[in-house]
Amino acid sequence: MIEYAFYALIAIAFCYALYRWANYEMAKTDKLIARINAEHGISLGEDFLGTISKGVLFDRDAQKFCVFFGRRRHEILDFSYIIAWRFEPGNRHKIVLETNDLGRPQLHIPILTVQDGKHWMAKLNILFNHT
Repeated sequence: MIEYAFYALIAIAFCYALYRWANYEMAKTDKLIARINAEHGISLGEDFLGTISKGVLFDRDAQKFCVFFGRRRHEILDFSYIIAWRFEPGNRHKIVLETNDLGRPQLHIPILTVQDGKHWMAKLNILFNHT
């Protein structure tokens, strides 16, 4: 009986540590987004296409978006940078943003599920077709 209590205590400690780590990571992300917003005078939303390690946040009013390449590198671009987009389901689902840049003609953003991909395609249609 004591053995099971010990394992339960370890499991609870692990879950708590994981919870604290997730909160710490979210706080770091929030601070990064706030800093980017302040530096560039934009208002990026909180709805990531992808993740902080490889993803995009949008400011619909300013018609700009931020591409994240991890926490240390990001780039602010105009909506006009994107000329087309598509969802590619498969083993590794992704959304491909086609750009007007010969040096980087495509941005590949990983997506977890087909449903997420369809959801983001609808959002991208709204963002880029109604600017």
